[in-house]
Amino acid sequence: MNMNLYIFPGASSPFLHDSKYAIAYTACRDLLNSMGYEARVLSYPGQLDESGRISGELRFDTSLEHCRNVIDANATPFCFLSFCYGGLIAAQLASVYRARIERGLFWAALPMWRLWRDCVLDLDRWEGSERKRGVRLTSSVVSHTIPFEVSIQSLATAPLQLAMGSSDEWIPASTLQYYASLSSFPAKLLPAVGHTPMPDDPSFPLFRSHLCEVFRVRNGA
Repeated sequence: MNMNLYIFPGASSPFLHDSKYAIAYTACRDLLNSMGYEARVLSYPGQLDESGRISGELRFDTSLEHCRNVIDANATPFCFLSFCYGGLIAAQLASVYRARIERGLFWAALPMWRLWRDCVLDLDRWEGSERKRGVRLTSSVVSHTIPFEVSIQSLATAPLQLAMGSSDEWIPASTLQYYASLSSFPAKLLPAVGHTPMPDDPSFPLFRSHLCEVFRVRNGA
């Protein structure tokens, strides 16, 4: 039986048809499945789901609750790969399920200052996001949010890693060093890789290689 590997996406829906997010997450899922995992891309309440519907709005507490329900349905060890906003969720889940996590990678985890700036101070940037990004988002997304910077400080012994790209257009590369200073996790900056690694980008092989390094081939695949 292949080990479950959960992919926690960023704020934009991974199921928005033909979007760069759907393409990127599908590529990750397919790669990890080829490595012997049972990889599954999740969505959160407030995002367009696999059925094409949006229910509620994106919030930290409901995102966390939904992901816990998914994980609790299968009481076995698991791995995870998180992107941006998904890092906030994954860090909290790691504190709850520490004994069951085999390994995990936080890719370009979202710092609290960026969440606050984009979703409170510059909320207008999300106007029309249901159509463009497949997400219903308001400033309430920050309500009860536990910052990634806080969560990782209690995960010192967990088998987790940090990474991001040097060409990330959302999060400064210096953020990775800051996260590393708050934790004992290995951290790697991949040159020329952007915030959302795309399969047709020349730098994608670097991202692909790093996933293979972190998760290693299972079952001889």
